[in-house]
Amino acid sequence: MSCSFFPSFVVDERCHSGGLDARRNSSLRRWAWPAILLSAAAVTTGCTVCKKGTLPEVSLPAPASLAPKPSLAYAISFLPPDPERDTERRKEFAEQLAESEMFAELRPQPAEANVTLVIELVDVNLSTGRTLATYLFTGGLWPVSVPYRYELTATMRHAAGRQQAYTITDESSCRVWSPGLLQHSLGDLVDPRASEIRKNLYRTLLKRMADEGLLSPAEQRGAP
Repeated sequence: MSCSFFPSFVVDERCHSGGLDARRNSSLRRWAWPAILLSAAAVTTGCTVCKKGTLPEVSLPAPASLAPKPSLAYAISFLPPDPERDTERRKEFAEQLAESEMFAELRPQPAEANVTLVIELVDVNLSTGRTLATYLFTGGLWPVSVPYRYELTATMRHAAGRQQAYTITDESSCRVWSPGLLQHSLGDLVDPRASEIRKNLYRTLLKRMADEGLLSPAEQRGAP
């Protein structure tokens, strides 16, 4: 019997239940495909959750508007080399120099300038044999921890004659679940926080140089 034949004050439980079931089924159908697609994407691409670096976050102070600024000639290289990524990483470094507003001019080497800066940045995947064995044995279905180490070495030469060397390191780690990435080695998995860590390394270097009085056209000899 149809619900419409019942008085308005009588509720047909069968129709009420049927309506709920219909709405529930409709809702399930609405979310079924997105859930399936998301699950497929997770299996295909995996999941990576990374920690921040251990090096304290550094913010550069705003330079005095009337203070003289030096020109800078710079060069940076990356290990291991990656031709597909190195161009973007060099651009990232140049942008960080420009954003610091510490230099009157920025010139890639070779060029003459008040300050010459040569940097090498090494990032190393520190996965152990045990990590790799777990990753392969479980088909990527068991999360593994992938540690990374970043080491920046820099040599600064001032036109006034002073030279200074720096070594700054940072570390991070990622929990990786990647059943869809078994065609790659763990060494190919890039830390998503790497850009943040690199930028903080650059800022840390610039702050140390500034604190030692090395970022002025005429070097301040009172610096240690």
